Amino acid sequence: MSADETFEELGFNLKFEDEISFALANRAKARYITFLKDTKTLMVSSNMTMQELQAIYQKCKELGWIRQQKDNKLDKATLIDFFISSVDKEQEPVWTEEYIEELLDNFDVIPKEDQK
Repeated sequence: MSADETFEELGFNLKFEDEISFALANRAKARYITFLKDTKTLMVSSNMTMQELQAIYQKCKELGWIRQQKDNKLDKATLIDFFISSVDKEQEPVWTEEYIEELLDNFDVIPKEDQK
């Protein structure tokens, strides 16, 4: 089920939308949720139920604001150990911590045998 369908089931309707934001409203409960697209920020008007929070989380995933993580992905320490620490101490490593950080900012690194 999409976030929009969940919001609709919870009584929320689109209040407004423009190029930088959109807002959902549940007037019966006096609840409003505003998504600011340009800053990937949201504002809520009051306390939210767990169902409402789950719908917000799903919407953020659908907007690409939250990356889905793989359980078996390699972390920074493992990559540093493999690409930097395992290199002969007499040679300068080709990879640096900065390269590894940039890689992890853009990709999930999954060992080949775990890929499906």
